[in-house]
Amino acid sequence: MTDPDDAAASADATFCPGCGRPTAVCAGCLWEYDPPHFCTTCGTRLAVLVKPTGWKARCKVHGEVAAS
Repeated sequence: MTDPDDAAASADATFCPGCGRPTAVCAGCLWEYDPPHFCTTCGTRLAVLVKPTGWKARCKVHGEVAAS
């Protein structure tokens, strides 16, 4: 059985783009020049395309979330 307070807390939580853990647990472990590896909204692993001119990251749930 799930607690409604936990569901509300997870809905408001943002996630670390480096490891996918909630920001309450991880203050941010992503290097400055690395593309994100996880969606900051849902914590899902991103599909990242890296090119010499930049990168694009896409979440399965939210679509394109970042580009450089």
